[in-house]
Amino acid sequence: MSSTRERGLPSCCCTDPGGWTGLAYYRLHGSPRVYYSSYEPGFLAALAERLKSLRASGIPAWCIFDNTTLGAGTSNALALMDLANATSGS
Repeated sequence: MSSTRERGLPSCCCTDPGGWTGLAYYRLHGSPRVYYSSYEPGFLAALAERLKSLRASGIPAWCIFDNTTLGAGTSNALALMDLANATSGS
């Protein structure tokens, strides 16, 4: 597996899932303030591209947002879904 930096994900906020490569599981707690902070659009866009790549490879992926104290997890999840389901050039 390549590093998060090689995949366009900031290494400070999220690491590549380890273990079995037949499933990818991302659990995001918020950054810089754990459980409170919302993720930047650029981070979500990079993660969406990673999820698209996994999907194209036939690898199931889960992404859980646990930055729910102020509700950021919901908006981050909805934005990620839109980005991950968007087609290139749209």
